[in-house]
Amino acid sequence: TLNTKDERVEYHFDYFMYTHFMKFISRGAVRLGTVSEHGARDAVAFENPDGAVVVVVVNPDGRDQARSPIARL
Repeated sequence: TLNTKDERVEYHFDYFMYTHFMKFISRGAVRLGTVSEHGARDAVAFENPDGAVVVVVVNPDGRDQARSPIARL
């Protein structure tokens, strides 16, 4: 984001999060499905052109989670 007051670029959490997992998702990947549990955790699965499946799970509140949403994708 560009800070309009001092024209500095500000990097937010999303930037670092996307940078981390996008190295596993190839150009041309297809989204297989998503799961959202109202802020408890979110998951999205992709299939890369080579057939590899990538699942990204985000736990926004940082608490331990007992169940995995991956099985429902």
